[in-house]
Amino acid sequence: MQADDQHRGADPTVTMKLHRPDADGNLAPTSATVDDYRTQLRSRRWDAAPLKDNEVELPDKRLAVLGIVLISVLTFVVVVVGYAVGLWA
Repeated sequence: MQADDQHRGADPTVTMKLHRPDADGNLAPTSATVDDYRTQLRSRRWDAAPLKDNEVELPDKRLAVLGIVLISVLTFVVVVVGYAVGLWA
């Protein structure tokens, strides 16, 4: 034991315990070690039911790419015309 531990009253034989609610709602000590740590990583909220009736229909991929290309070309034209007119000079 270190000198600091003696002043704090630390006992090296004491294990760390977590207090979690039991079935009655009271706090009960449980061990800090878990056999499968992956169970702690997942939230119950992540197990949501899949949507059977999607509200949004996805567009055709070709139309989506065409739309992005048109927006980028329009932006490029606005920037070039802005510099040509002297708007950003």
